Amino acid sequence: MHRNTITAVAAGIALSVALATGCSGDEPDGADAGAAGTGQQAEGGSSGSGKPAAEQVDELGGSRVAFGEPVEYADGLRIVVGDPQPLEVPSGAAGGAEEHVRLTVRLVNGSKRKVSPVDVALMVESGGGQAADVFDRGQKLNGPPRRAVAPGGEARWAQGFGVADPEDVVVVVQAGLDRIPVAFGAS
Repeated sequence: MHRNTITAVAAGIALSVALATGCSGDEPDGADAGAAGTGQQAEGGSSGSGKPAAEQVDELGGSRVAFGEPVEYADGLRIVVGDPQPLEVPSGAAGGAEEHVRLTVRLVNGSKRKVSPVDVALMVESGGGQAADVFDRGQKLNGPPRRAVAPGGEARWAQGFGVADPEDVVVVVQAGLDRIPVAFGAS
């Protein structure tokens, strides 16, 4: 399987992006901030740019990958976001959005430290705007698991979103404050 890698970034730059994408919390025990691959480093960045998160990923030198393709960081953490799937929710859910999607996230901890899935923030954009979160216990859309994943372990979870256009979905993943974000989208 082809593995995509992303570039390294200083913690301060990643923090700015994390604040822009709504991430809270940081990587436990100061996990390795780097990512394997090109050796490029991102420069600049702004937490208040007002630009879509996917554009900010480009500006910081982050990767864009297709849904279903894994992204692996230098410390061995691997994340995959699956293709958006149709989701039925009660009317009026997710801020009045008429269309909804389910996203499945898989986290494989190849690092030497525990990783908390709660530190993996998803920022979803659709049709030029930000998508709204959908929580539904009946459909197991409760967000990421709260239990840390030990080295060698993995976690899977689903999240729901109200979207403007289910054919135009971009998912920006911020895996802790010390990793550069990556954008998943249609190939």
